[in-house]
Amino acid sequence: MNEATIWDEGLSIDRGPIDLQHKQLLALTTTITATAKAGNLAEIHALFLQLSRECRLHFLTEEAYMEQLQYPHREEHRQEHHRLLRHVEGLMEPRVADSPGDTAAVMDCIRSLVLMHILNDDLEIRHFVQEQASA
Repeated sequence: MNEATIWDEGLSIDRGPIDLQHKQLLALTTTITATAKAGNLAEIHALFLQLSRECRLHFLTEEAYMEQLQYPHREEHRQEHHRLLRHVEGLMEPRVADSPGDTAAVMDCIRSLVLMHILNDDLEIRHFVQEQASA
């Protein structure tokens, strides 16, 4: 599975940096899965650190965007980012380079978490922008 099979324009938030970062996060989960399946477990730790860094950067970008928009649910969304990051990092930590199967399963879970966050939380930002534009 690659990010092209995961990404759909219906997931688009801003058709800009946020969407690009979403695509990059999804692509990185796919890269980690492929790396694990290829048996390159030594690289997994560095890729997990990269995923953590990119999540943090993305959340900062998204939070700045929400602030710029004066999005009314930005504090709740920010809290969701903190919860999600703790959850993702908790999934990665105990299983770093345990086995290809464990790593692939963790990435499937993390990929699902990212997609669910986009669908359940981030799309609300897009809806807010659309409402503001039509008001």
